[in-house]
Amino acid sequence: MFKEFSKRTRLILFVVLLILPMVLQGCGGNSGYDSPSTTGTSTAMSADTLKSWVDSGDVNGTGYNRVVILDVNTQTTYESGHIPGAQFLNRSDILPVRSEGIVSSVNMVLDGSSMDALIKKYGIDKNTTIVITGPGSSYWDYMWVGRAYFNFRYWGFPKSRLKVLNGLDGAYREKYGLSTAPAPSIIPSTYSVRNNPLFRSDLRVSLQEMMDVADGKVPNALVIDGRGGNGYYSGGSTGTASYDGDPMKTKGVFDSKADSWGDICTYLEAAGVTAPPCQPSPTAGDYVAFEGHIRGGKAMWFGDLFEKVDTTDPGSAAFTYYRFLPKNDMANLLTTETGLDNTKVAYVHCRTGMISSAMFVAIDANLGWPVENYDGSWSQWGQLAGVTNGGFLPDDSKWRTDTPARTENLYFNITGGATIENPADGGSVVDPYDTSANKIEETDKAYFESGSGGGTGTGGPPPQVGC
Repeated sequence: MFKEFSKRTRLILFVVLLILPMVLQGCGGNSGYDSPSTTGTSTAMSADTLKSWVDSGDVNGTGYNRVVILDVNTQTTYESGHIPGAQFLNRSDILPVRSEGIVSSVNMVLDGSSMDALIKKYGIDKNTTIVITGPGSSYWDYMWVGRAYFNFRYWGFPKSRLKVLNGLDGAYREKYGLSTAPAPSIIPSTYSVRNNPLFRSDLRVSLQEMMDVADGKVPNALVIDGRGGNGYYSGGSTGTASYDGDPMKTKGVFDSKADSWGDICTYLEAAGVTAPPCQPSPTAGDYVAFEGHIRGGKAMWFGDLFEKVDTTDPGSAAFTYYRFLPKNDMANLLTTETGLDNTKVAYVHCRTGMISSAMFVAIDANLGWPVENYDGSWSQWGQLAGVTNGGFLPDDSKWRTDTPARTENLYFNITGGATIENPADGGSVVDPYDTSANKIEETDKAYFESGSGGGTGTGGPPPQVGC
């Protein structure tokens, strides 16, 4: 009996020793690279890791380690050079106009059917790791990268399957160069956001939720305006920039071609974005009824969350790109300038939800602190004045934001003779007595819960890191 037991024991040990190398290989023990299904890679990933995925054949592959690289870009810039295998995602495809029930706003989150169309187009399924990138030659590029990242996060794609290339295409070009070859043809998937485990509406701030923050109903909330407290926000009566001070006439922050916003419009137009707010205005008016800032809000310039890198590519060509600040530096900057730390939730906003998206991806993907994106931003908040003050809402509407209880440093643009414009649709009110001011999330939640989207499997997170 003892001999028989020993014989069986030796057989078991032999089998274990035989399969152990294969197990370790599957867990990344001897693979030479971190496979997408097992890696503990930070959401803000390195060019070296992405290169290993390109070399392994995972990019646009068909296996469990499938990787899709989305280059949020213009067609011209994409064709001039991109990461091998990267798929072109047009910036204009992620900037919809939607209504919260009260009024329409620009640059809102994609609805369910639009998001499904996007993920199916690029062949994304439950096993796909999504890497988001862009040109990287300016910190402005993180606005569009942030828009894409925010949409995927909102619709339930977990961080373990969602990556942002730190430094974008510039970081990859620095070490490995870029390709001008066309990306391979992609077989569309049948996956849907409804196959994801969670709907992350908690990462987005609806109009109603931002009002609750301004009303002091949300603990540990800190509102941060990414436009900063400099000339991009207000010149005041003396011409001295101040976020907390002089509420006198601003320099037309929302005027499409006015003063300090001229360079932003030039940049957007060069990037192929010709829709409002940078379309030449038929009047010299502001887009919103009033200026000021959301009660309790702080301000910082979003570009300070990124650092400039002057370098050369493998062909010795000099160029510049921008990457996230190191985590400790980013944390110290946010704490010093706004008082934010990891015990508070950052409620980021800007003018039209673009700069706030860059802040969202920096804080969420790189730093890992709690953050929510108010994509309606000031172009929505600043519309909601009573008719007496040049707005579109009846004076008795509970959704007015033009009150000292919700907005500090109020200045009504009508007093300066401005013609009030709505960047979305000319100012038409959908329903001034809407019951929730949260129609987008209500609609999207209903879509998410409406049943299977037809994707294979049930979605869900990838395997645990390691074994």
